[in-house]
Amino acid sequence: MKQSFDELGVAYVQDAVFGLLAIDLVLECQFLRSDFTGWMTSKFNLHVNQHQQLLLIPASLKNALAHAIARSWEHGLAVTFIKDTQSEHDVPDQKELVIIGLDNLVNQHHSSSIITITPLMIHIRYKYNH
Repeated sequence: MKQSFDELGVAYVQDAVFGLLAIDLVLECQFLRSDFTGWMTSKFNLHVNQHQQLLLIPASLKNALAHAIARSWEHGLAVTFIKDTQSEHDVPDQKELVIIGLDNLVNQHHSSSIITITPLMIHIRYKYNH
């Protein structure tokens, strides 16, 4: 069943991903990496504005997000997702996407075999005209 694209829906999908068997997690992450838009539309019940906005995200950002999310999940780390509004307020050109941890997802220390994964946070904030 598809979820709403909000904090509860994302949490539900993420919990389901963490409940997968190892091979199914690999397949889920491969799907996410290979087709971010397809993965999103298969998991979330997007309304028209959300779907249009998803299609307008630059391919480089979609690719970076897909890889960062998959890498986090492969290391057992949840992605923090914050969305400040309900879907009825989700209108084009009124949002700001804040992503923390995207550029420095993996920091590998050369002196040891320890890999540190930077937590990933995605925050969708809306700008309202008062």
